[in-house]
Amino acid sequence: MPYRQFWGELIPAPTLTPPAPDRKPHPEAYLVALRALGTNGDSTVAVEDSDNGVRSARAAGLRVAAVTNDYTATHILATVGGEPAGAMRIRYFGDFAKPERLAVLQKFRSQRFKERGVAFALAGFAFSFCARKGITRFYGHAQKRLVPFWSRFGIFKPMENGEFFFSDHEYVAMAGQVAPPPNALGLNSDHLTLIRPEGDWDRPGIYDRSQERPPSNPVGRAA
Repeated sequence: MPYRQFWGELIPAPTLTPPAPDRKPHPEAYLVALRALGTNGDSTVAVEDSDNGVRSARAAGLRVAAVTNDYTATHILATVGGEPAGAMRIRYFGDFAKPERLAVLQKFRSQRFKERGVAFALAGFAFSFCARKGITRFYGHAQKRLVPFWSRFGIFKPMENGEFFFSDHEYVAMAGQVAPPPNALGLNSDHLTLIRPEGDWDRPGIYDRSQERPPSNPVGRAA
């Protein structure tokens, strides 16, 4: 589940009308939100995924939880019945991705999620997510006891001379490749698709709706 959707379902928020006249990093968007919520920055935390958003929130006096996206990694959250159940992240390198830090809450480790459990659903989603982005080569390292789990996807295979250890555990480096799906994103993808929020490529958003009006080419105002 994308973070924007998760937080939107978790925390009901008022519709801000009229919208803030100044764009981030100007603090006006958060000042308008604080007035609508009837609160102040000292008792409010902003969750942001961009540099301009962090600067905007801080300028409005809020504390900020920065959840970065493509700057460092993609973070994936699995839910069961609307409750967070597990998470993992994907880091990106030159021509491959590295799924890592898969974790499932103890009480969900024995429950079924689709057919094979929360951990399997998370890992499978990570591979599919990367392939949709056009990334088809993968690298990872698994604790030695978990190599059978990662091998079940038919993607990861132990690398030659891939055994090593750190932090008291033995690990095995694994790598593999998948075929790109027909809808993999690339240079020939629709322009608006490529500027939609991460993971929401198939859902038209605010930029799509902006095409309902003709371009006016406004000149931005300095903060």
